[in-house]
Amino acid sequence: MKDQGELRLPKQLSIGNPKQDVYDFIEVARAVRSLIKASQAQSNQLKGKDEELEKLKQQLNQVQQQNTKLNNQLKEQHQQFQELFSILFLNNPYNFTKLKDEIKKFKIQELVPQVRSKRTELERLITNAKNNVEANFTGIIDLLCQIKKQIDEYESDEKTTDPLIQSHLKGQLTAYQNILQTKLTQEELNTILDKQTELFQLEKHLENLQK
Repeated sequence: MKDQGELRLPKQLSIGNPKQDVYDFIEVARAVRSLIKASQAQSNQLKGKDEELEKLKQQLNQVQQQNTKLNNQLKEQHQQFQELFSILFLNNPYNFTKLKDEIKKFKIQELVPQVRSKRTELERLITNAKNNVEANFTGIIDLLCQIKKQIDEYESDEKTTDPLIQSHLKGQLTAYQNILQTKLTQEELNTILDKQTELFQLEKHLENLQK
């Protein structure tokens, strides 16, 4: 097998034989062209590898910069936690668990009156809505709120992902809304439903903190 990188020249030019000389020079030219093409191909391959290497260097540099940034953020957060802990517990060694428990306690104290206020607000809206409809519609308002709460509970639970159940609940909600729209405005209904969701979220948050 001939080596593409090897330049084969004629052993001897035939002096006095023009045809042979032309043939030999053509062979030389072909060999030179082949050698040039092979050299260019190798050069292109090396260039491609250099470009890939440069890209890898850039990616590595970006990763290193991101790691440095994250490390700085972690150090800053740790320092902030320590400062917060020193405010709450003067002259005590830093303890993250103790800090977390104290923050939870403050958050619970903050949420309890919010839940109470939101529940009172929702009850007021429901009472006003019931006062504006006939007696046989008041039960539907209660059902509307119950179904909305079930939907909120279902959507907040990552383990329950049955689309049929979700579709059924939303279908019931729509049906109750359609019935009540003959007596209440859509804005009134939406306000009640929104407040129901807000109350559920606050209660859920409070429940999680108290675990």
